[in-house]
Amino acid sequence: MDGRKYELVHKDGNKGNCSASNLEWRVLKQFSSLDPIRSIQKDLWVNFDGTVWKEKSKKNEIRVTIDIGDSDTDRNVPIPEPYISYRIKNKYGSYEDKHISMDELMDMAEFVDGDKTILKRPQILHKDGDYLNWSEENLAWVEEDSPEYQAYQQKKKEMLEQRTIALNPNHPNPLMKPRNMV
Repeated sequence: MDGRKYELVHKDGNKGNCSASNLEWRVLKQFSSLDPIRSIQKDLWVNFDGTVWKEKSKKNEIRVTIDIGDSDTDRNVPIPEPYISYRIKNKYGSYEDKHISMDELMDMAEFVDGDKTILKRPQILHKDGDYLNWSEENLAWVEEDSPEYQAYQQKKKEMLEQRTIALNPNHPNPLMKPRNMV
């Protein structure tokens, strides 16, 4: 058991047609599509625009980690899968640090359009190509080898390269300079 609830659906909408090829099990949604803010875990709230809070309060907003320092290369690096970090109290009374990617969080909150269960290799597509835009209308499930996902991955790679250059304006490596300055 995976802990989720399922419903039996007649693909053609005809409840009299009980042929096995016409029946399909679908996961029941946990949240109403009208809920703009959803509770994911105890004291962790997600808004439809990708804002995350601890304890559903504006003052407790959790920042998304989008770049980190790399001491090996002495530069700042944007990360391809932005995430949030938060602490929870475990059953023993001590605190644990947790990390979760924003795409996974938006999936858990059911803000990603489409049904990933019907896809062989589901991936989250950011429709506008901006991997830092987690608004509900920008996220959709697609097949990993689909042309739109491949185009998104290429644009994401270019954005990561541009952000790396922007984050390191005084880096001595000539590859780290904007192309018009080299």
